[in-house]
Parts: sequence; structure tokens; C-alpha cells
Amino acid sequence: MREIKVMVDNSVKVSDNTVTIGNYSLRFKGEGLRIWIENGELKVEAKNRAMINTVKRKVLNLMRGIKEPYKIELVARYLHFPIKLVFKNGVLEIQNFLGEKKPRYAKIPEGVKVEIKGQNLTISSPDKELLGQAYTNIKRAVYIKEKDRRIFQDGIYKVIT
Repeated sequence: MREIKVMVDNSVKVSDNTVTIGNYSLRFKGEGLRIWIENGELKVEAKNRAMINTVKRKVLNLMRGIKEPYKIELVARYLHFPIKLVFKNGVLEIQNFLGEKKPRYAKIPEGVKVEIKGQNLTISSPDKELLGQAYTNIKRAVYIKEKDRRIFQDGIYKVIT
């Protein structure tokens, strides 16, 4: 058995291989996995090193995300038909994409904050995985099929700063 220690504060709670930090919980499953807190340190014990490092990295990412949430800035680009973005009830509605009559939808997981200012869209969350899932759902919603992507370049793109 291998074990690793991670310094944590009082907001971290562990019960039955579930690590809870504030309102967010991470559930881990693995062979021989045991997670506990002792003397202000999160200790992880498992049969293989990969599982230990996975638990350590996910807990550290969530702790960092709670201090300063991760965010992705996106921008809606179009050539002919202006795209309108509307967020309501956990769903991002993309209207008038490529001049289509029916809007396209992207489900945004609970725990991800969405801000829309015109054509700019910012998604943020303390949980890196939820943020990545929200970004993937948005990219999937604006995927263009059966058209030449070199000509039809409308879409929602990540802003690179």
C-alpha cells in the first residue's frame, strides 16, 4: 500500500471515500482505496500510484478552484446571421445559428456560472471537470455538419489571451 499526504483546511470533510469541500463533493472508487483526514492532512492510500495521484490532483484542483474559480472566455463569431445567446434554466440557447429557424441547445451542468454580454460568453466554475463538460456541450451544439468548415466558419470559439 502506498499513501500520500495533502495539507487541507477545516472546510474539507471525508466520509466513505467522498471528499466534500464547501458545496462540492468528489466521490472516488478504487481497489483498496482509503481516504481520511489526520492532523490537518488528507491521506490517501491505494494499491496503485495512479489512483493516489488522481485523488490528490482532483482535490487540489477543487481547492484551487474554490479560491479562484476556473473560467473560459468564449466569443460567438458569424459572417451573415447574427447569433443570439440566451441562458435560462441550465440550458444555453443559441438562436439564429447559420440562419436556422430552430435554436440549438447546450446543457450547462449545475455549478457552472454563465455570463453573456452581447457576443461574449464567460463560463466559470470551481470544478474543472464541470467547466470542461460545459465547454464541450457548447462546442457540440455549434458543430456544423455536411458543410465545408473552411467556408462556414460561424461558431462559438475560445478567446485566446
